[in-house]
Formats: sequence, C-alpha cells, structure tokens
Amino acid sequence: MHEQQAPEVFDTIEDVRRFLDAEGYVITKSSISRHKLAGKIQPSADGVYTLAAALKYAKAFLKEKTTGLRKSEGAALQQRQLLDARAELIREQALLAKRKREVEEGKYVLRSAVSQDMAARAVAFKTGLKQLVANNVLDWIHLVAGDPRRAAELQRNVLELIERQLSKYAHAESIVLQFEDESEAPDDAEISFEEEAGNPVA
Repeated sequence: MHEQQAPEVFDTIEDVRRFLDAEGYVITKSSISRHKLAGKIQPSADGVYTLAAALKYAKAFLKEKTTGLRKSEGAALQQRQLLDARAELIREQALLAKRKREVEEGKYVLRSAVSQDMAARAVAFKTGLKQLVANNVLDWIHLVAGDPRRAAELQRNVLELIERQLSKYAHAESIVLQFEDESEAPDDAEISFEEEAGNPVA
C-alpha cells in the first residue's frame, strides 16, 4: 500500500474511491456506487465520509491488489499458512527423530559405513587369496610331485582351501587390515577375520 497523508473526512464518494485505490484496494467507480446504494458505505449526518468509515468499508468489502483477497481473508489465510507451516515442521522433526532412533537401534546403516565396509571386504578378499596361495604353494608342489596325472587332486585341494577362505570371508563379523606403516599398499596388508558370535568361521 502507498503511504499518504490521510484526510479525516472526504467530501464525496469519489474522494473515498481515489483514497482507497491509492491505499492498494481494488475499487472502481461502478462498484463503490453499488456498495453505496447497498448501504455498505454511507456518509455521516453532515454529508461527509469519515476516514474510519472508509477504512472499515474497505476492510469488510474490498480486495487488496497485492493478494486478491479481502483484508480479513488475507489475515485468515496467513494464519492458516502459519499453522500449516508449524504442523509441517513438527512432522519433519518427528520424522527426523524417528529416523535417528531407528539408526541408533540398528534398523538402518549409514551409506558411508556400507561403502567403507564393502571396500574393506574387497581388499580383504583379494589379500586373503594372495595369502592363501603364498601359504600353500609349496604344499601343492609336494602334493602332486610334478605329476600331471594328479592335476585333479591338486584342483580339489586348491578349491577346498578357497572354499574355506570364502567361508571365513562370508561369516566374519568384522575384518581387520593391518599395515606396517601408512604408506604400505593394501596388497601387502595382513588380514584377520573376527568371527560372528554364534556363527564360527570354518
């Protein structure tokens, strides 16, 4: 609305209309004439229109240019929007509190924790197989004594050891990678599996 020095009285209904139009109300000559005939705005006993009567009329019957609503409707709308915003905030806070509680109870796992665990298991799997080969290569050589006819026996032995390694990997509750120093490559890490309670590693 435009700020202006409001007169205390208006001599004509047109003066009232021009004032209310400048104040930001939607008001035409024809509409204010109809409203006068309907008794929505009337002059005082001395034939003039008071400022208080003009503002009361505008608040009750005219729409504001900025909102397209009557002032009383705009106030009610703002109040309703405020209540809706508060209710939405309360719902969001309750949802966040519920999600936090469920995370603490173990119902959800943080994405970052899953990614770190998967990366650790990938390194552990590769490192474990390398250790498996390094620890058993001499036994495999002696097992078949260089005899190709015993290849099937060698294959069974290798697969059996791999199966054991996979079992350890699958049932480990946590995986510990040990490095001699921080610059050591993951391929050279020492690996150990911590068994899950009630589910021993084969």
